[in-house]
Amino acid sequence: MLNNLLLYRIAVFNACIVAGLIWGFMQGRVQVLFAHETTGIGYGMVVVFVIAMIGFIQRVRKTSAALNDVKAGRWVDIRKFKVKGSFVPAVSVWLVTLGLIGNIAGFSQAVEALNLSGGGDAALNAIGQMIAGMKVAFYTTMIGTSLGLWLGVNGHILRVATALLQIDAEALRPRSFPQVIAP
Repeated sequence: MLNNLLLYRIAVFNACIVAGLIWGFMQGRVQVLFAHETTGIGYGMVVVFVIAMIGFIQRVRKTSAALNDVKAGRWVDIRKFKVKGSFVPAVSVWLVTLGLIGNIAGFSQAVEALNLSGGGDAALNAIGQMIAGMKVAFYTTMIGTSLGLWLGVNGHILRVATALLQIDAEALRPRSFPQVIAP
């Protein structure tokens, strides 16, 4: 029987995403996102994402070990697994929300630059500042949505594995142990 299937699924999915990131980096697309994002929100989102991925990997390791035990016919107390993995969808939403906050910051930066009084040079300068603000808006939204989607798909894979673990563990549950009641 195959072990560590959850780890393999997560590894394959994330390897594909990392390959896409490497391709985007080699094309210069990743650098553009952060070069024009002047608020710092994009870097903050990356930090939040990395911290969440560290916790996520820890959850995947524990869930995978429990799945291996259940496949081997050993009962596992899984009552805390769903709760401990619930941070992943929350952080995914936070990342998208931070992207939208960056969007608002970029649009406010663009609107602040809307000063066409003072002649042609002032108008050209204002247009340049408006475009810079729009870049902030679009790039922070793109960073937040991309990271949120990446973490969200990982979270979905973990949720499905946890649900299957619960079903299999319930079948092995000793009669003397209290039953887990799903919410």
